[in-house]
Amino acid sequence: MVDIVFDARMINNSGIGTYCQAILPELIGKYDCKVLGDFDQIKFHVPHISFDSVVEFNAGIYSIKEQLLYSRVIPECKIFWTPHYNVPYFEIRANKRLATIHDVYPLAHLDEFNFIQKLYAKIMFNKAFQLSDRIITVSEFSKSEIIKYSSLSRNKIEVIHNALSDKNHLSIPDFKEDALGITGPYLLFVGNVKPHKNLINLVKAFTIVKEKIPDIQLVVIGKKEGFIRGDKEVLNLTKDIDGVIFTGFVSSEMLQSIYINSKALVMPSLYEGFGYPIIEGMFYNIPILASNIEVFKEVAMDAAIYFDPYNEKDIADKILYIFQSDKRRKKLIDHGQIRVEDHFKHERFVSEHLNIVNKLI
Repeated sequence: MVDIVFDARMINNSGIGTYCQAILPELIGKYDCKVLGDFDQIKFHVPHISFDSVVEFNAGIYSIKEQLLYSRVIPECKIFWTPHYNVPYFEIRANKRLATIHDVYPLAHLDEFNFIQKLYAKIMFNKAFQLSDRIITVSEFSKSEIIKYSSLSRNKIEVIHNALSDKNHLSIPDFKEDALGITGPYLLFVGNVKPHKNLINLVKAFTIVKEKIPDIQLVVIGKKEGFIRGDKEVLNLTKDIDGVIFTGFVSSEMLQSIYINSKALVMPSLYEGFGYPIIEGMFYNIPILASNIEVFKEVAMDAAIYFDPYNEKDIADKILYIFQSDKRRKKLIDHGQIRVEDHFKHERFVSEHLNIVNKLI
């Protein structure tokens, strides 16, 4: 019987993939582990993993195939750990189940989904709540949301804030701005184009800012197409706006370089479970501008300037406010450095996870 079976099929995704990349290398070697997923993908992020430690499993996330095959591919284990809410519906050979639920967006915004998606979300979240012996979530806000949409006791849910991984300390390459079409100062958005990311209002605000700073650009790091629920309005709008750059996938090294050279990170989300780019932005010493939503205030505290995400003029005003004063920029950066040092260290993130694992084992 192995200690842990970890479902790593989402290791290349944004958000949950970043989480997997941070915690999985810390499990390999410390425990007898089996990892579900594609060996080449996992090996890229966990170089010290052996071929025998990976159980090849390519069933799609949220698929019927996934649920039908779980019980076959999961070996006998002390803990089965899924980093998302798509838990095995049927019985598996695990003594305990551990799930990391980053947010409950599908439950909080059911009206944005079709009937099948609504049904799936309700069933699978309820199963995750019911079957998991322990649930990890990434913020006090997400914990309150889980309790709101379930009958779970607060004692069953552990909050562990995300943290910076070793990848944030890679050597930074020379930045080739022209390779990405960057020719002037730029704002940075990191995420995909799903509606709750609210890129549409940032783009509208960007057009206002350009009237005052004509050479400014907006660099969007993340998938432009090919995700489940994209925001077509954003894509249509940006066709007619000069200065919006969609980079698509970039390497970890290039991402760091883009952070460091940006004028500010702008996070206009309407709903998040955490907001990982915020701590990256603080680490790379750039000012943070963020929606005035509860979770961003929990993460950034006094290291960000907040705006009304539904008001493009307010977003634009806050961007211009940052550009008008080096003193303001420095104050935000200084607060961000303190916040990262005090609360978002990788060692703390790992220690808190391993404490939960050890208790379950």
